[in-house]
Amino acid sequence: MNYKYINDLCKSPTIIGYHNLTPLQQSMVSDQGWYLDDFIAPEQEIFWEVGESLFFQSQDLQEIQPMSVLYNTEWEYFYREGLKNYALRFERDTEAIPTMAVYREVILDELNTRQCLAERSLHSEMVEALCKSGELICQELTAQDAHNLHMVVGISGEAGELLDAIKKAVIYRKPIDMENVIEELGDLEFYMEGLRQSFGITRSQTLSHNIAKLSKRYEGLKFTNEAAQLRADKQHESDRT
Repeated sequence: MNYKYINDLCKSPTIIGYHNLTPLQQSMVSDQGWYLDDFIAPEQEIFWEVGESLFFQSQDLQEIQPMSVLYNTEWEYFYREGLKNYALRFERDTEAIPTMAVYREVILDELNTRQCLAERSLHSEMVEALCKSGELICQELTAQDAHNLHMVVGISGEAGELLDAIKKAVIYRKPIDMENVIEELGDLEFYMEGLRQSFGITRSQTLSHNIAKLSKRYEGLKFTNEAAQLRADKQHESDRT
């Protein structure tokens, strides 16, 4: 066996659904950076308490994969609490609803653990060596650079807000907030125009370029999967390589 147990088997009752949490428990979830809209299926989310900590499936649990030493054992999931590793499974009722979280601390194979730690250390050293320092970036930064970065960060942020509005409509079946959609699209136009002005580009130029590109990609302006994959407008680029 490539793992060993630490301490005894532990059990905690489950709480099914975000709305079944107490106000204190909901605040414990938000303290971890999660809110109701962050859950794909909040009414099915599984929560359980261990001491003064609240755990939940979407954040804490990883399904045990075929390469894991815990695969094909009694355990369904793996999770970490600080430096400790835990194996977990759920006891279920006759309708297969989880009623109890059953977990136990485990220590994995020492050789594998040392190898993982060595890989983490190597990766950390690589990141530290290759990341351009903030100090050097600031030294090289111009006012034009700062403006352009402001614009593209704004585009990314507003696109994220628009994505969230559509997600709520598509995933949670919430009525679309058209005023919000219009607002976010307007904000996107603001930042895109700011970037165009920075580079001396007009909106007409970007539209004309897009029309020319797609007209070449889709003959007769008719979409096909084949044309989308072929990308005829990019062929001259691959020919040069």
